[in-house]
Amino acid sequence: MDETGAVVLPPVCLTAWDETDGQWTQDPKKALWPICVGQWYGYVNHRGQIQIMPRFDLAEPFIDELGLGPVQFGGKRDGGTYGPVGSKWGFINRAGKFVIQPEYTGYQSLGRGGHNGGLLPVAIGGEAMPDGLWRNQKWGFIDSQGNVVIPFRYDGVFPFKDDSAIVGIRVPQAGPSDVGDETASTGDDMGTIAAKWGVIDRQGREVIPMEFDELGYFSDGLACVRKGKKCGFVNPRGQTAIPLTFDDAYGFCGGTAPAKLGGKWGFIDRKGRWVVKPTYEDVGGFEDGLCAVKASGKWGLVDTAGHLVVPPRFEAFGSSASVFDFLEGRRAVFSNGLCAVRVGELWGYIDRSGALRIEATFASARRFVNGLALVNSKPGAPGEYGRTYYIDTRGREVGAYYRDHDDQ
Repeated sequence: MDETGAVVLPPVCLTAWDETDGQWTQDPKKALWPICVGQWYGYVNHRGQIQIMPRFDLAEPFIDELGLGPVQFGGKRDGGTYGPVGSKWGFINRAGKFVIQPEYTGYQSLGRGGHNGGLLPVAIGGEAMPDGLWRNQKWGFIDSQGNVVIPFRYDGVFPFKDDSAIVGIRVPQAGPSDVGDETASTGDDMGTIAAKWGVIDRQGREVIPMEFDELGYFSDGLACVRKGKKCGFVNPRGQTAIPLTFDDAYGFCGGTAPAKLGGKWGFIDRKGRWVVKPTYEDVGGFEDGLCAVKASGKWGLVDTAGHLVVPPRFEAFGSSASVFDFLEGRRAVFSNGLCAVRVGELWGYIDRSGALRIEATFASARRFVNGLALVNSKPGAPGEYGRTYYIDTRGREVGAYYRDHDDQ
């Protein structure tokens, strides 16, 4: 780097954090973004200047409200597909020093849900696999000082949202499970194990028994659940509010929820009545009052009344699948007022009216986080890889260039 701290290493040496569910802060100038120089992860500021030198096995965005950065450390660099073998999670401060030592075999990213009320979902125990992942851990929650708040007794957890968290246990079954994706982010191999999910409160008390094959967060006072092949909704006491008669469904927003029946998607009210009858090929969950819908192979947006706000004309919304796909829906996610869309084969960004604000010139595009988004430029020729770097909300390149393994 130069005398200002800006990264000046050749682009080929670098990679960048590629998740899309980073934390939000009120002041982007105080935010830190993970990067990787060679094989080591560190953090840069909004100008692309290194603030914490790369020395970690992996790094996720700082949890700004807690002043903690989740990092992996201490693994063996012997070719694990997903990272160094045996690496463990800890939490550092803005000076790069450990506040919570790296002794956890799993960490569940808090995502866009915020700082989790100070409770961090982490795991202990398990088996370090040759691919760099861990298997068969036990999950619980710690506070920002590393104190255990909810004991490590679950096989899978999702972060707290408001005052409840989704937790799961393994239930052996005879054949392959089709609900394993619900704990994919915890590192558990659910191949021949079905997961049963319930809800706990902040004291660890079971609010809803772990009896559902799938379970979403509460919104508008109802949560989407699945048993077998049918979905419905329960209230905070776990009582059925809308019978499990739908093939699929997402959470409510403004009194409306997407639901699927007979191969098509529509929208229902809180009594399970159709507001918009099933006509769409596919939908995503609501995000800030807008829901992605697919018709004739193209994607657009509707509001909570089911009215088209942006007619279907895009190939895709967003950039990559999130671990929260079922829990919060496959949504068109606007952040910093912009949403990634694919126009033809290239990606750009639209505003909430559907107007293209950043031209579709990228091979891939991530969500904006604190005013910056990770994009990959279009390759110059077949077989070549484009550059991966951060842009601001005007589409201007920020800081150094980065190389993202997922784009290769």
